Amino acid sequence: MDRILIIDYLAVDQKLRGLGIGTWMLEQLRAWALREHEIKGIIIEAESGTTGAHQERIQFWQRNGFILTSYVHQYRMVPEPYQAMMLPLDRSTHVPDDGEALFRYINAFHKVAYRKS
Repeated sequence: MDRILIIDYLAVDQKLRGLGIGTWMLEQLRAWALREHEIKGIIIEAESGTTGAHQERIQFWQRNGFILTSYVHQYRMVPEPYQAMMLPLDRSTHVPDDGEALFRYINAFHKVAYRKS
């Protein structure tokens, strides 16, 4: 699986949640990824805390087809833990059970996206 899209951040203003805006944005991203780039899967990392807000975020992604992996990743500079989630875009795309493989993609993205010039 080498044609993946990583969504680093996607949010809807709290006053506008529940109106389908996040799902609509995700549908647009998915269609673009398939049409323009033949993407095989979309990866996100979700805060894996135990608060209601954390659980609501994970449930949003799950309602939209993302699969939660069991691996919990702890960054050194961020207090909350994260879990990788993936949306396979074709039947041949395998989602790793432990999620560590997905965090290799996420960490590689972070190295490029947040490197100092």
